[in-house]
Amino acid sequence: MTFYNTTTSSHSGFKAYEEEGRKKVVELLQSLSFKHISATIDEYDEIDLIAFSDKYKPLVVEVKSRNVKIDAYPDVLIEKYKYDNLMKFAELGFMPFYICTYLDGFIMINLYNQKDLQVQQLHLPSTTVDTSSLAYKECYFLTPSPKGIIRNETVDID
Repeated sequence: MTFYNTTTSSHSGFKAYEEEGRKKVVELLQSLSFKHISATIDEYDEIDLIAFSDKYKPLVVEVKSRNVKIDAYPDVLIEKYKYDNLMKFAELGFMPFYICTYLDGFIMINLYNQKDLQVQQLHLPSTTVDTSSLAYKECYFLTPSPKGIIRNETVDID
């Protein structure tokens, strides 16, 4: 599998962090019987990963890497345009997944299972890298299934 080169960007720290999140999700998907997994290369591609298995429909995945524990946020949100991009692939037979990595595990959300989503206008950082400027963005709040919350098998001693 080829990941994009993190040394060519002025935001190499962010890219390295994003790449690490993708690698964690690849390992998770491999543990779930997905054998053929490819990552997109351009940071502005519509999806982050595509995965194939003999047991399941193919997946398209948007990865969100968070540097906090799962319980740090009461909600999981996705920008509307990212949701819309994943759902376009769903029309082609892919399962659309939003997978968030956390310090203590993952939240996997099958977007097919999200019902009655309401667009919310939120005042958020313009980009993940540039948090100094804010912009209004259309987002959905997602509801993860308890089965989609996967905590690391480690002992938390703090």
